[in-house]
Amino acid sequence: MAGYLENYTILLVGEDTAGIARIAPDIEAGCAALYRTAAIAEGIELCRIHNPDIILASLHLSDTGREETFVFFEELGAERPVIVMGSAEEHDDLTRSLLHGARHYLLHPFGAGELLRVLGDIASALYYQRQYQDTHKLYEQYKQAVDITNIVTKTDPKGIITYANEQFVGISGYSRDELIGHSHRIVRHPETPPELFRELWSTITAKKVWKGVVKNRKKNGEAYIVSATIMPILDEEENIVEYIAIRQDITELLNQQHLITQQTTDALTNLPNREKLLMRLKHAQHPNLALIDIEGFRDINELYGFEMGDRVLVKVTGAIADMIRPKGYELYKLPADEMVIFTDSANDVSEFEGAIADILCHFHNTIIQIGEFDISISLSAGISYYKSNGLNHADVALQNARKQKKHYKVYQEDYQKKEQIQESLHWHNMIKKAIREDRIIPHFQPIYNTRTQRIDKYESLVRFIDEEGETISPSYFLEVAKKYLQYELITRIMIEKTFEYFRDKPCEFSVNLSIEDIFNEHTVAFICEQIEGFTEPHRIIFEITESQQIDDYNEVCLFLDKIKERGCKIAIDDFGSGYSNFEHIIHLKADYLKIDGSLIKNINTESESRIVVETILLFANKLGINTIAEFVGTKEVFDLITAMGADYMQGYFIGEPGKDVLSAQLFEKPVHIDHPDTTEDIS
Repeated sequence: MAGYLENYTILLVGEDTAGIARIAPDIEAGCAALYRTAAIAEGIELCRIHNPDIILASLHLSDTGREETFVFFEELGAERPVIVMGSAEEHDDLTRSLLHGARHYLLHPFGAGELLRVLGDIASALYYQRQYQDTHKLYEQYKQAVDITNIVTKTDPKGIITYANEQFVGISGYSRDELIGHSHRIVRHPETPPELFRELWSTITAKKVWKGVVKNRKKNGEAYIVSATIMPILDEEENIVEYIAIRQDITELLNQQHLITQQTTDALTNLPNREKLLMRLKHAQHPNLALIDIEGFRDINELYGFEMGDRVLVKVTGAIADMIRPKGYELYKLPADEMVIFTDSANDVSEFEGAIADILCHFHNTIIQIGEFDISISLSAGISYYKSNGLNHADVALQNARKQKKHYKVYQEDYQKKEQIQESLHWHNMIKKAIREDRIIPHFQPIYNTRTQRIDKYESLVRFIDEEGETISPSYFLEVAKKYLQYELITRIMIEKTFEYFRDKPCEFSVNLSIEDIFNEHTVAFICEQIEGFTEPHRIIFEITESQQIDDYNEVCLFLDKIKERGCKIAIDDFGSGYSNFEHIIHLKADYLKIDGSLIKNINTESESRIVVETILLFANKLGINTIAEFVGTKEVFDLITAMGADYMQGYFIGEPGKDVLSAQLFEKPVHIDHPDTTEDIS
């Protein structure tokens, strides 16, 4: 079938005398759905019910004359392509059909191949037309999002302001009338060097984009700092017609820079700390990492005191920093007496190991003098070259070096392989026994409605009860369950128990599904069967993680269509973490968008997270999708998310996951939220 016809539905209108019976099977085999009728009246009704994408009509209709046929074409042709079938003798009628809205015609006799080619071409044109419409709609939304979330101005070629958005009016303190017709000197701060503006004008008048940081002044004299991008707009003859400037207020960000530096710097040595190292490792391509500690450092603290221990650390780290500086290596200070030497290099690893060996040799039984004391120092190290879990691997290698009384060891993958296999088998047996003894259970976490101030939804979360009665989070056992093919059974248990629990409850509830569940035809059949047995499917929400690993969106959409046809709702979970595709969300037609907790939990202190969340909320609001903020752990976050306009909230500040939900009576009353501040959520 040519083009994209398999994605579209067709209405075939005409009597069998026009060859309808001959061509119908070929069409039906290639399109999404085929609807047939011989009469206009029924054709109009089928259009109303099924809204077909393409109309294929004969001039031979059983219930009408020629004029009514042309009216039929005119009405349908305004919304969708109409193809008319007729003979050469009906040339005048075919011409009138085209004048009344039909887009194409076919002359009898024609073969199935010719018909399918025409249908395929039309389907392809429909596809690209709708792609363009979707893209244009997204463009308009993005443009609006830029205008809402940024400080935007336009000026004429002489720098006179011709447009100022609400953000600029708000931050500058000037009215729009005070800004329009003036240059940006009105907000220029006297501390901003003139050289910056000379560079700016030199760049943009040369028809290039200028980027930089500018200090401005509000009407009340208060300073604010913006990150600015200024772009010249050119006409067809490459003449500058105006400039557009887009700015972000980074005042708070810069004010926090000192605090951020403190958070990523070791106070004793002024070296970057563990947090900084972890950030560095995230982007490393070829990490070479040596974890070093001072042997017997606890004895130094106990014998000489902690102040002397601190002085030893300063002395040792200073000496190591001097030794590695010529090589361009980086030194990080970790808690206690540990430190890390790091470089991101694809060079021969023997060079890195040689440098570490030289450092260890230099400090072997070295005496360093601090005040009146001579202190003997020796170091040991663990080395890792792994991109993932490099710090953990280096620690394993360090422990092995100590056990074997070596100066250093390089991590080998088989160090942990045996332990991992034993641990995996242990959990496999525990899961198998828990399933047999019915110890896989759901816990329910409340979801708070910010508009009604009530809890009207719950998320069902899987829990494992061990033999001592302790509740185990899924992070400990779900991956093992997938590895040993127990995951499908756990999914069934969770769905069955959750549906049964909420059968007589008045609230909505959600169940998590993974991509493995959606692509498992047995699981999908089980889900549909359970929905059929539930009297109020509109209360059921299925949560799907929006992930980069979703390669076959057609398969996902087919599953979601099945769910929605049965009256259930869809929530996209963890949106905003890692890879998140706004276009996919549009196609998935979700009812709820759950904003990932990594963005929410520190939104009151992280301006970047706040900007991302504002964009997601705006996007969802424009599409009519309800939003749920996860990991709401403190009152500050609760108040901020409420002010930002999220529809729902979930987290420990709202309520912890538990075996039971609130009593039915409480659903009629506003919920008083008064929980201890915490950011820990169990997922």
